[in-house]
Amino acid sequence: MRAALALLFVAILPGVPGSLAQTRQQLFQQISQLDNLVSEGEYGRAAQLAKLLFERLQIREHDDQSVLSLAYIGKTQTEIGRLGEAVNALGMAEALSSRIGTTYYDATLSREAAALYYALAGYDEAAASAAKAVRLSQEHNSPRIRTAYCKSIEALALLRIGKLSEAEILSLSAVKECPKKTGKYFVYEPRILDTACLVESHLGNYADAEAYCRRGLEIAAQSKRETRDLSLGYLALAEAELEASDLAHSREAATRSRDLTAKLFGEQHQDMVQALGLLAKVSAKEGDMADACAHANRAVKIATALFGAGSPGVAVPMRALRQMDACR
Repeated sequence: MRAALALLFVAILPGVPGSLAQTRQQLFQQISQLDNLVSEGEYGRAAQLAKLLFERLQIREHDDQSVLSLAYIGKTQTEIGRLGEAVNALGMAEALSSRIGTTYYDATLSREAAALYYALAGYDEAAASAAKAVRLSQEHNSPRIRTAYCKSIEALALLRIGKLSEAEILSLSAVKECPKKTGKYFVYEPRILDTACLVESHLGNYADAEAYCRRGLEIAAQSKRETRDLSLGYLALAEAELEASDLAHSREAATRSRDLTAKLFGEQHQDMVQALGLLAKVSAKEGDMADACAHANRAVKIATALFGAGSPGVAVPMRALRQMDACR
């Protein structure tokens, strides 16, 4: 995995050797705490705990718990936009899993690898990793909402590579597993609904798309803190409304996503690149090419710093920029 990720992301950070052993129970507690911090939008504290866990991690042969630890460290770093650290952690987890053989935690590892691949604009790799996560989740009898979330990642990746019918089948299957009422695993529900929103909007089903997005935003807003689920919801809504040619509302949603992303993570984040790209497209459709070029150039600049020159993550906003003749 690390070699494949290196093709998508230029700067892979070196591993930090660990020296402090932990009991399995203590480690499980810290992993659970890390996941809860991310879910609750406590990103600063999550980043600190992820760093501490990584520094203290003692990789031992046949240590399946290290695979789980690295998977959740990678998840945390992906969420907060520290993609170099995510590449390193998940690459180490994949290498360890390959050495010790199949582990119970490979479904988690594949799921978080798929999310990272998607963030890096490696959509083929994201689809393949998510499909593996779906299969392993089903084999391990994981909670159905988790399996549904894996399906939604696969659907999102398939959407980006133009396989709309396959994406719709997966996304609607995932939506069926969303509980009517918020429950223990509600954290996955907004993103499942966001995916359905995006897929349906690209199929021209605009009313259904907006309904999915609004439902996801309503659930995300129930959190006590502002979270990435909320900013992703506005990002999905902005794209759906752009597909429906509702430029005013698309701009409003993209601006809210941009501002919330900046508040939560700063400018150096993959969601910022997407929000600016959408704002560029809205401005171009409105005929304001100066504003469109400004947004597009800013997206490319951030993507280059975030992903590295020549990476797929830069190619996406760069392609949009090149399509704007006035920006050349």
